[in-house]
Amino acid sequence: MDDTLKKCGIIVVAILSYVLLFSSSAAATTIFPDLKKVPWAEEEINYLYDQEVVKGLPDGSFGVFDNINRSDASLMLARAKNLDTNNIPKNSLFPDVDESAYYFEAVQAAVEAGYLNGYPNGDFGPKDTLTREQMAKIIAESFDLEEGNGQYFDDISNSWAKDFINTIAANGISNGTGDGSFKPSNSISRAEFSVMLARGMNDDYKVEPAPEDGDSSSDQPLEDNSRTNPANIGDIVTVEHEDWLDGYQKYEIELKESISGNEAWEIIRNANIFNDPPEPGMKYVLAKFRIKVLDLEEEPYNINHAKFDAVSKDGVKYDNWVSVSGLSPNLRTDIYTGGEHEGWTYFMVDETDEPLAVFNQSGDDEVWFDISN
Repeated sequence: MDDTLKKCGIIVVAILSYVLLFSSSAAATTIFPDLKKVPWAEEEINYLYDQEVVKGLPDGSFGVFDNINRSDASLMLARAKNLDTNNIPKNSLFPDVDESAYYFEAVQAAVEAGYLNGYPNGDFGPKDTLTREQMAKIIAESFDLEEGNGQYFDDISNSWAKDFINTIAANGISNGTGDGSFKPSNSISRAEFSVMLARGMNDDYKVEPAPEDGDSSSDQPLEDNSRTNPANIGDIVTVEHEDWLDGYQKYEIELKESISGNEAWEIIRNANIFNDPPEPGMKYVLAKFRIKVLDLEEEPYNINHAKFDAVSKDGVKYDNWVSVSGLSPNLRTDIYTGGEHEGWTYFMVDETDEPLAVFNQSGDDEVWFDISN
């Protein structure tokens, strides 16, 4: 009887150990529920969490697509650099940074360390959105990166931060947006900033330096694709993920062309005389996509209009149902490994809007495209 109880006890302990180990492993990969939307940033954000650099938002999410503001960037930087927040000026260095603010010590310490500064008018702008060029200056100076001598992007010649941008490119922090550009004045999301910060902290996360002279290959996957950094016409985004039903999938998706307004309606009307005109105050947008299937666990891959949604420039998804027939080539088809297909999909949006298209919204293979022409 004692031996039996002992054996049972051993089995129970083994089972509990396995359950705890499995649970801990699962928890480690699901720190924030919205990380599944940015698989390209998941490892870096988990790293920052382990280093106690990030803690997420009050609702438990990370806010991956939210634009990061200057105060939160300061807070992350202060933690990443282990800045001393005890020996800082007790009076605020800026009239718009209150001593009671949660980011006060971080801003004071980062400015004292020389990593950040305010605006010419004396303000800091704690709630202002951080831009990509501001990010470049912060990362280049905070991690004392070796200066880059090349010209890496074709859209930075007029940027005040071009030297910093070239520096982070030369040091494997950023390889731009994959089309030879950097988009210096664009906002940067919390996920994107986290990736750059992690690369500054840990060489293991760095990427191959961008080619000099803005000669970035058009087939380079778009870096850090998101609503704030969508793919443009000609950008090729490589998607690799596990589908819960069909298993492993890898494919390229590219926006080839975008047409809107009267020109789009003319094409739609000629495709089928029974297609409805745009509703008052609305316009059609046509977008031609190319999909190339690189690898599939289960064939074929089905591409169709339902995989795409239009989102307004203000961030609101259009939920109006639109039916258009007769477009050629049509987007809907089955594709097998090695095959590729181009086809039109369509949206109806406000006539004054400059919309985005999102592919597989809320999936771990979510991709954003600028279809505003």
